[in-house]
Amino acid sequence: MMTNFLENLQNSINTGFINSEIESFENLQPKIVMNDRAAEKKILSSIIDNLLGCEEFTFSVAFLTSGGVKSLHNTFKDLEEKNVFGNVIISDYSNFTQPEAMRKLCKFKNIKTYFLRDKKFHGKSFLFKNNNKYNLIIGSSNLTQDALSSNLEINLQVTASDKSKIIHEITSLNKKYIDYSIEVDTAVIDEYEKYYEEVNSKTFMKKKNNNE
Repeated sequence: MMTNFLENLQNSINTGFINSEIESFENLQPKIVMNDRAAEKKILSSIIDNLLGCEEFTFSVAFLTSGGVKSLHNTFKDLEEKNVFGNVIISDYSNFTQPEAMRKLCKFKNIKTYFLRDKKFHGKSFLFKNNNKYNLIIGSSNLTQDALSSNLEINLQVTASDKSKIIHEITSLNKKYIDYSIEVDTAVIDEYEKYYEEVNSKTFMKKKNNNE
């Protein structure tokens, strides 16, 4: 079974990176993941499909909003009932991540949320594990409703085995980010919320004064 997977994966890699005329399994081929209204495609759909087919996941994104959590709420609920666990790493970069979104995400018992403070983290990756197979989506999309459904985003999805260099690197990187982070709880959110409201209030007043 493992041999068949690796052979199929090799053919799909050849299709994606060497010659598009090589026949292979489309679901294993590297692909561009983007929002395309004309083609009725959404990044959200790719994220959901991967979540429903995985046994473990790790998201590492700069920005988290309530709309992003809402977009995945039903899927996260399904995974919670199936005991599929995940990690979500977020940051305070540009003070964009919303405290309310953090509260909503923390309600899921199967998800641990980690907060990168003062690191200027701007990465975006979505990693899904299923036995010896990994899918990785990496590119421009944060965990926001617009990024997942309407923005002009560009991401690449690749499939790899658990022994691949790219999977070793991304899992090591995610582990490092988690080590740098603090696990989110009510106290962490309350502290950040005060800072978030203060900074956004000053930004609002500055914009208002500039427009007067």
